[in-house]
Amino acid sequence: MASTDDVSVSQKKLMASARSRTTFDVESLTQVLYGDADTIRRRREAWARVEAAIGTSDTSRLPRRYANTSREDLYLDGLELGKAAFDDRAKFGHDFFDWITPRYTLFNYTPFGLSTSMFTKVLQLMATPEQQSRWLVPAMKGQINGAYVQTELGHGTFVRGLETTATFDVAKNSFVLNSPTLSSTKFWPGAMGFAASHGIVMARLVTAGKDHGVHAFMVQLRDIQTGRALERIELGDIGPKMNHNQNDNGYARFDNVVVPRGNMLSAQASVARNGAYTKRANVHDKATYGTMMVTRSKMTWVISIQLAAAVTIAIRYSTVRKQGNFAYSSDPAGTEVALIEYRSQNYRLLTSLAKAYAIFFASQHCEAAHREFEKREREGDYSTMPSAHALIGGMKAWSSTIASEGAEDARRTCGGQGYLATSGLPDIVQSLTVMCTGEGDTHVLFQQTARYLMKWAARLRRGIEQPQPQQTELPEDLKYLAESQFTEKCSDGSLGDLTNADTQLFIFQRRAQRMVAKAESKLAEMELKRGKTKAQAWNQHVMLLMSAARAHVEYLVLRDFIEATAAHKIQKTAVRRVMDRLRSTFALSTMVNPQSADAISFAEDGFLSAARLDAARDALNDLLDDLLPDAIGLTDAWDFTDAGLGSAIGVRDGNAYETLMRWTEQLPINVMARKDGAGGRHAEAWERYIRPALLSKL
Repeated sequence: MASTDDVSVSQKKLMASARSRTTFDVESLTQVLYGDADTIRRRREAWARVEAAIGTSDTSRLPRRYANTSREDLYLDGLELGKAAFDDRAKFGHDFFDWITPRYTLFNYTPFGLSTSMFTKVLQLMATPEQQSRWLVPAMKGQINGAYVQTELGHGTFVRGLETTATFDVAKNSFVLNSPTLSSTKFWPGAMGFAASHGIVMARLVTAGKDHGVHAFMVQLRDIQTGRALERIELGDIGPKMNHNQNDNGYARFDNVVVPRGNMLSAQASVARNGAYTKRANVHDKATYGTMMVTRSKMTWVISIQLAAAVTIAIRYSTVRKQGNFAYSSDPAGTEVALIEYRSQNYRLLTSLAKAYAIFFASQHCEAAHREFEKREREGDYSTMPSAHALIGGMKAWSSTIASEGAEDARRTCGGQGYLATSGLPDIVQSLTVMCTGEGDTHVLFQQTARYLMKWAARLRRGIEQPQPQQTELPEDLKYLAESQFTEKCSDGSLGDLTNADTQLFIFQRRAQRMVAKAESKLAEMELKRGKTKAQAWNQHVMLLMSAARAHVEYLVLRDFIEATAAHKIQKTAVRRVMDRLRSTFALSTMVNPQSADAISFAEDGFLSAARLDAARDALNDLLDDLLPDAIGLTDAWDFTDAGLGSAIGVRDGNAYETLMRWTEQLPINVMARKDGAGGRHAEAWERYIRPALLSKL
């Protein structure tokens, strides 16, 4: 039997050999993702400092998250991580951990995460300068730990349905905050269970009996010294969740809580001393959605990184794990090949890796759209809100779906080891599953994007390019819908090289045009010819509408991929070449994915012949062969630390088996069993249950 040292050396050699085959400069690609060399240096230093502060730098030791697994232990672990990240941010003046933790998870993984993200963002958007000096400045210094208190037991995505009320009392010059029904209980806000000192509570503003809709109110939740809930506020934790148990997602009920008039965030609307309600000119009715938009935009970015983390672990493990041989192989008995060599393995992992890069570049589009919206909003211009809302919501819906499926598939490629918590994969899979419903359910968001598309498609069908309210022209992301559609079937040679970016974009554009037009036509037909209401028509064709929204989003994603990897943005030829291959892998695998029901929409009208689809499959096979030598380099470019990944089987040096065994031996249940020479025995379990069962005379 091979010694542990022999196995470790073998796996390390396999990893070193795979890394040496990389055809491009990895550091250059890392800079494409994260910024210039100085930004990368500061980023690495920040990660190293935080990992040292929380004691995770030594990856030979079992990470505490796998040792201390009670709800209370996880909560304390989240607090330690969050405080270390916040302190580093404050001391060294960076924003690396504003939206992502040092473990590459969304900010709300820790009870401190919301203070530098949603909480402060709302204050920037909705608070007056005076209010910002009262709360934003202390929050940025860590003197306030904030929660964003919106979701209720009975209402999530449907913000207009929120039931919590803030009724102005003229005599007291204050608002009275109430949870009038069971379903109005605030339920889910991060950090609210035990950690938040303050909360921005979204509630229905009522003055003189008139409901003005949802507004934001700053409410102190706890005594700063004792941490106890203030009078007439009931707070608690909502309990164990599928993931993110390091955060104390909580519930809150308000019983006639008095909130000073000055605590209503008043940059967009205000209430005077006499109770008069004033709304700032040009403020959009849905201005409060700005917070959700920026959060969804950042979520798309984090989603790309989490998918990349899952694929990195799986590719590294597949590189050093040998198992079996190719079907019909003539190699000598006992000869084994690395898992990554199997086409079924590298197809799944490399296509998911391509999707991670695609989502990353698409998230930059989302951020740019949101920055433009915020810039205009400050000037009272809300003209880009509908387009930004549709883009960001659609991207979040699509990316969370793709990433959750991709991470789960990456876990499966690792066999039984992927089922172990210590592989790091279950945590990523569960975290990405949360993304499919957090800050907007996937199906709801796809429908919101579809609704936006249908409004414009109807105008274009009628030949009336009238803008939506406050919009002066067809939004840039929709201009392709107004282009003439190529309606004939293509001949086998008419599309040219299927790995050409323009060819791919044309195919995606035509598919999106056709799907959007088809969905709008179906709605119009039901309304005009069958006498159905708009609501009935929508409900009848909702699945087609979602497919149209998805086709639109995938067209934009491919366009973003092409633009982000253009020659003027990536100067190094080798980096650009591998990114071109990755983009083509994304495009062609989306077209001919055997596991995607939406792939049929590329071929259902016969535009692409069977021969062209076969050509796409052949081209994809060639691309996978070309990308395989770069698999490790393409994962290294994401710059994950071993401590951040927290994976025994995904360590950078390839020493998977030894790391896995070291961690396994350190599990508390195994340590306990070895005490007093009782190796392999759980004393209480043996004496209480197992031995009596074995000796039973039943």
